[in-house]
Amino acid sequence: PIYSDVHALQANVEANERFGLIELQGGKYTDDVPLVSAEAVLDDAYYTAQIYPLVYKGYPLEGKFTVDRDVKGLGLPPKKAIDILTWYPMYLEHNISHSLMAIRLPYRYYLPYHYKKDFTRIQYKVVNAYLQQPSLYAGKVQQYNHIINGVFPSIPTGDYKVRLQYTLPGGIKGSNQVFKYNNPF
Repeated sequence: PIYSDVHALQANVEANERFGLIELQGGKYTDDVPLVSAEAVLDDAYYTAQIYPLVYKGYPLEGKFTVDRDVKGLGLPPKKAIDILTWYPMYLEHNISHSLMAIRLPYRYYLPYHYKKDFTRIQYKVVNAYLQQPSLYAGKVQQYNHIINGVFPSIPTGDYKVRLQYTLPGGIKGSNQVFKYNNPF
């Protein structure tokens, strides 16, 4: 849990080979570019039926009703919001024998946090525009009702896909695999 309505997903896997620092953070021979990248596959019902219509459909509603972040890094929607667990690289360097290292995937599905952040920023801007210039936005209240009166939905039970892409130095694409995070709650 991050907030009462926002959760990040982590995954335990069967004991296997650990990821390396070069795969997660890059190094001098990769120009500090990680060999593995992670990106969400946005075909789950949470995104398609709840988040997309609430936050991203028709984005931007108007030029000033935008998110307050650089969309190049995470994307819009934020499908690259798959974080590396902060402790994982440190344990790789200093405590590689820790039991979690063998069973914990080093990536965290962090999209709901950014969905909520995007939603609240857009909602704030729409509501304030209406309150500051009610005559200008009076005709648009119905058009923006889903944002003005919208309630951010919690991530429901289900599977959430992430594509892990292995890329060699020089941008040469290698193998990729889709991993499913499961929210049991």
